[in-house]
Amino acid sequence: MRVIRLFFWLVLVQLLTVSYSYATPVSLGDMKIVEGELCPSDYRHITIEEAKVFKRKLCSSIQPSEIVWLENHAAIGGVEHDCMIFTQNDNKPSTPSASICQKPIECDASSELIIAPGAHDYCAEVGDTRGFDINHNNICTKYGRGNFIGYKYLYTKRSRRPDDESRIKTAMCEENDKPLKNVMGEIVACPYATEFVKGMSSEDHCAYIWNEYIWEEKGLDYNGNSICKNYGGFEEYIYRVQRRIINLQPSENIWEYSYFRRDFYAPDGSSQTFPTEHVLSNKIVGQRTLICQKEERPRLVSKDKFIDCPSYDEYINGLRSITSNCSIECPLYSEFVKGHSVKDHCALKGGDLGYDINNEINFCKKEGKGFPAEYVINEEGVKTLICEKEYSSNIIATKNKQEKSGIECPKGTEFIDTNKYQPRVQPHCKMINGAPGTNEKGVDICAKAGSKFEFYEYPKGIKTLKCNDNISSSGTGGHRAETAGGNVR
Repeated sequence: MRVIRLFFWLVLVQLLTVSYSYATPVSLGDMKIVEGELCPSDYRHITIEEAKVFKRKLCSSIQPSEIVWLENHAAIGGVEHDCMIFTQNDNKPSTPSASICQKPIECDASSELIIAPGAHDYCAEVGDTRGFDINHNNICTKYGRGNFIGYKYLYTKRSRRPDDESRIKTAMCEENDKPLKNVMGEIVACPYATEFVKGMSSEDHCAYIWNEYIWEEKGLDYNGNSICKNYGGFEEYIYRVQRRIINLQPSENIWEYSYFRRDFYAPDGSSQTFPTEHVLSNKIVGQRTLICQKEERPRLVSKDKFIDCPSYDEYINGLRSITSNCSIECPLYSEFVKGHSVKDHCALKGGDLGYDINNEINFCKKEGKGFPAEYVINEEGVKTLICEKEYSSNIIATKNKQEKSGIECPKGTEFIDTNKYQPRVQPHCKMINGAPGTNEKGVDICAKAGSKFEFYEYPKGIKTLKCNDNISSSGTGGHRAETAGGNVR
């Protein structure tokens, strides 16, 4: 019986030990930046994993324009390089002239390694609650970071289940690191155990990874401030997934809009997979974005106080039309886009080509114009959306194509393009009022190629000569299919 009881207590102790064990932290010891590719004795290069976890601390330690060596010829750039981490095989803007090295911290069996992102990582007595190192120094006051607040158990990775074993015991000081910004005011590196979160009407910010387990509330930044307090409160987090055009079968000219397969762990720890028929990657992709309950919306503003303008949604959905007296005002997180043949609209900054302010509706597809071809920008900086299937020429798109062709058209003529399915028909200039299918000298271009004139079409906003099917294929772009992408909730 004593043997059974002893065995029971040993098992219980083991279970309790497992339940309250935490991950071995990635840490930084004494750090030095030295000239050349070699580290001093007792020091070693900082690894890519360490650089990712302590990106903000490393980036702020080097000159803004500097690039320094990491382990295995990887490198990290300063703020002017957006704190970018380069692998061994990446092209670097310049060859690093220095190395960033560390002397790892080694704690004995009677102490534990503590991460102190606002101060300096250290060894503390097991079970310490005061923020003292093994020499009884207050680690926060020692490094001029104010008083010790307490310990938090933070996560440094989102790609695993948020349990006790993945938490890192972290010393919190009154003065902790702030997000690092470039000269444009954009966040380029977040403090330890935080991640960049894109705001819509609210500001971009850094938040703790799995912040709902740190603050027991969603929508807070790393200081515990409610980001949506001026916009009706927190609604949800989504991931904006970049759409990508991929050539699935080049021989058949089949294209498809697709998005990367995303695996991430939900708050309950269950793995969620967003499938796509053609899996491109198993990496975590997409931008974590905070949505507030009352996001700012585009609006139509009347230039005449006696004329009423419809709401933006009524206009976009075709319920009401507008006159030149109504102008569109876009929220700061979006930008105005003029449509060459589709409606003028507000588009999400950094969103996918041709999509709306929510990055969900494809304007060209919605209005039967094929896929979005490009944005062209005029001298005033206004963007115009060009679709695949246009029915008139766009001056800027035509000018850009003409410059690429190297053809200069005399005054009184216009540039005419040809598609790739008519190899014997070359781009040329045509008299504006000249006979259809002729060049500026009156030569019948189709007849010269052994065919006859059929019509002009306007793919991508460029006037294009179409001769009959003896020398061309039917259609201009092949079959195109489209699948969903965009926001993942």
